[in-house]
Amino acid sequence: MIKNTDWRSSIKALTILGIIILLFLSGQSLVQGADETNNLVKQVIIVKNEKGEAIDQAVFSIINDKNEIIETCRSDEMGRAEIKNTSEGLYLLKQIKTIDGYECIERKLEINNKNPTVEILIINQLKLDKSAQESDSERVQNKAEFETDAVLLDDSLDSRIKTDENLVNADQKPAEKTTEILAAALAVDDIKVKVTQVAENKTQFIVSTIGCAGKTGISQVLFPTWTARNAQDDLHWYQGIREKNGEYSITIDSKDHGFETGTYQIHTYIHGQQGEVLKVIGSKYDLAESKPVISATDVKNNCFKVSISGLSNRYGVSDVVVPTWTQINGHDDLRWEKATYVGNDTWEAVINIADYKQSYDTFISHVYVTDKNGQQKYLGATTKISDNPFIKDPLKVAAHQQENDGSKFVISTQNCSKKPGIKRVDFAVWTKRDGQDEIKWYQGEIGANGEYQTSVDIENHGFETGPFSIHTYLRDNSGEVITISGSSFTMPKLNPTIEYDKAVLNNTFKIRIRNVGSENGVTAIMMPTWSRSNGQDDLRWEPATYIGNHTWEANINLRNYNIIVDAFISHAYLVDKNGKMVFVKDSSKTILQNTATVYGFYNYPLDKNYKPNPSDPTDWFGPRWGDIHEGVDIPAPYYASCYAVGNGIVEKAGFFMGYGRYVRIRTTDRYGESVSFFYGHLQEINVGVGQSVSKGQKIGSVGGSGYNAQRTYIDNAYGPHLHFGAIANADDACVDPEIWIDFHNPYSNAN
Repeated sequence: MIKNTDWRSSIKALTILGIIILLFLSGQSLVQGADETNNLVKQVIIVKNEKGEAIDQAVFSIINDKNEIIETCRSDEMGRAEIKNTSEGLYLLKQIKTIDGYECIERKLEINNKNPTVEILIINQLKLDKSAQESDSERVQNKAEFETDAVLLDDSLDSRIKTDENLVNADQKPAEKTTEILAAALAVDDIKVKVTQVAENKTQFIVSTIGCAGKTGISQVLFPTWTARNAQDDLHWYQGIREKNGEYSITIDSKDHGFETGTYQIHTYIHGQQGEVLKVIGSKYDLAESKPVISATDVKNNCFKVSISGLSNRYGVSDVVVPTWTQINGHDDLRWEKATYVGNDTWEAVINIADYKQSYDTFISHVYVTDKNGQQKYLGATTKISDNPFIKDPLKVAAHQQENDGSKFVISTQNCSKKPGIKRVDFAVWTKRDGQDEIKWYQGEIGANGEYQTSVDIENHGFETGPFSIHTYLRDNSGEVITISGSSFTMPKLNPTIEYDKAVLNNTFKIRIRNVGSENGVTAIMMPTWSRSNGQDDLRWEPATYIGNHTWEANINLRNYNIIVDAFISHAYLVDKNGKMVFVKDSSKTILQNTATVYGFYNYPLDKNYKPNPSDPTDWFGPRWGDIHEGVDIPAPYYASCYAVGNGIVEKAGFFMGYGRYVRIRTTDRYGESVSFFYGHLQEINVGVGQSVSKGQKIGSVGGSGYNAQRTYIDNAYGPHLHFGAIANADDACVDPEIWIDFHNPYSNAN
């Protein structure tokens, strides 16, 4: 059994213990509350340079009237320094550190916990040079005090700061403001700021001053602006533009602030002529949020646009995408199209119908917006119906003979321009003879006028003329035929032409016939040819070879005929697809020069005692070492004189290819034919390009110039000799110069 006295003693002990615990917990709460109170931000300092740029790592001391440092604070990268541990009262704010080249400041400071935290803007100015400081120290002190007083964002703070001479030492006491500074302060005191919405653009508003007009002491006005969301992550410093009325303004667009709506913070910095800040004015503007509107434009040039307006919102816009697909077969052609900002709170995505499987269908477009936080949100949708325009406007096709080539005709569409959904145009073409035995498919190419066309060459149809059938197929993105059009074109009878080479080379001339065709086609061309003398006693049927570009060519070798110097008559016959021979055209060529040869018109190019070795075939024109030796080599000593073989004009004079020093002279032979003679491996050149030379005139001297193994020009690449060649200008090809000059018997040439 427990005694009553023991029970009462236990109760008393427990009560005392409970009271002790409660007192301990209360003390802990009071201490914690005191700590939290002490950690509250009581004052914020914003420190910047004269350009409005934040100053990092600036250090400030808060000093009481006993010259004791109560607290020290440091600015961050935003120029923000916080005072937390200083109690209410008047203090001296002394800056002890800033960036190099700038001055620290001192000013009065009042801490008042009853009012909301006030931001104090401190501007650090560039240091003046030492002589200027010594000569005008009082003005600098006045200016510094005025600037720091003028930039307070809360005008009511000035009334709460009481003058206390005990806050500073005698050597720290600011000088009195001069009359000039006071006048400047009064000059900017009435300046205000207004903000207005741009009527025609809902993403823009105008910030402008009121009261700057007529004030000559203002050098510039800056408008730092940012949205209230996420501190100053979108801070922009705008340079005010001075208008004709003397006020400063700037147009601010939400696109420069991530397309954010809501509250915009605007500070207006009024700068004096020395760069000092005369006044800072704080203001706000609420940019309204619009309701988004999604629409689709008409189809133009095979494209339509999805337009989205009114996207700006309080979270901003970082990206807009428009996933789009055609209705048939679900999402099998889904494409995520990116929208582009085009101004006035509007984005556009271009939808190219050619990128989708269906040309004519309902196009479905959804709109997704990604904000500045990276969150993507579905906004809405729109549709666009693309109809086949050829149902109401049937396809039209035309054809005409090609102007610069009568063997071709051009097929073109007439009403495809600006119509959507056309992926490809094919033209099936054939002649009406023997069904579709030579049908060809041509793919149309779109021209600058938006129409599709192709060129048809009768070479692809056996050189047939007459009626052609044309079927035109328009295909959509999936390859399906949109529409078909049937048409025809009659290729007119061609007008063939015959031409010859001017030069007769090695007893052979060439005859060519162009633009041959017939309704039954062409399988071959024959050229019966004979010399005019004695009738057709030497008639030969010369076959022509097709060499392309609607041209056939036959080689007429004069050695096969009875007379070489005569008029040669040629008739052209075509052989059609039925094997029938049809006369086409006739022509003739007169041969004036017997290439057997008649010498004596041209001089010999050297002294006549120098001549090629008749027993060495490598000295002469023709095959040599797997190639063609394009001239005659005449051995002669260095500096032996070389002469012009005829009257002419110098075409080339200088180093040329492997010939070393080289001269080429254009002449005219006794029959009026043009021929150029050239001299290679010369030791020296005595004429220039464009110079007229006479038969027998010295043009250079014999040498051995040419390439060495490294393809560098040297004077002794070969033994001394003259390489003499000829070029027939009709073919621009080297030919045997012995057609004109006798190298076997130099004395048979002209003296």
